[in-house]
Amino acid sequence: MTTVDIKDQLEHGREIEFNYNGKRYSFTFGEIDGKKVIAFCEFNKPDIEFDTIDEILAAEYDGFKIADVIESLSDEDIDIF
Repeated sequence: MTTVDIKDQLEHGREIEFNYNGKRYSFTFGEIDGKKVIAFCEFNKPDIEFDTIDEILAAEYDGFKIADVIESLSDEDIDIF
């Protein structure tokens, strides 16, 4: 899957979960102090929040660049809700 595909799904309000290196991660939406955010995290770990989709795709998490991981995933590794 490409970052363009993921960006499109997130822009349409879809939440995404994926597997990478034996761990499960997710993109979700929330609100903090009245401000909408996109959160990213490994399951059962604290999340990090971003204001935009571009920010989250450019970010690094746990030693990897999120966009690079997305580009490496197959469709079987990703669930879109």
